[in-house]
Amino acid sequence: MHKTGLFQWALAITLLVWVSCGESLAQTAEGWDRSGLGANATLDREIMVPMRDGVRLSTSIIRPKNAAEHLPTILIRTPYNRDGELKEKLLPSWISRGYAIVLQNERGTGWSEGKH
Repeated sequence: MHKTGLFQWALAITLLVWVSCGESLAQTAEGWDRSGLGANATLDREIMVPMRDGVRLSTSIIRPKNAAEHLPTILIRTPYNRDGELKEKLLPSWISRGYAIVLQNERGTGWSEGKH
């Protein structure tokens, strides 16, 4: 099977499973609400960051509310669901100290493109 056809087939199966499970972005929103960060931080989800070779990595950015434009940043790259990272007990502490948090799926994991 051609790479493009294989990708489209895999994407269709992924979307079918995602929709049939009923755990769409609502679960991500719930994870954000449960994290307790919403009062002190903003969340930008599903930003696709391009790499030099054109592959885009799925990324979320958590910033303290009313923060300066330039912030010290902690990068967390993971092959796992980024919702799990929202449970990290250190996130509120980092946010309260003025750090931005960047959560990014590795290549070929989560919504990131490319091969893992």
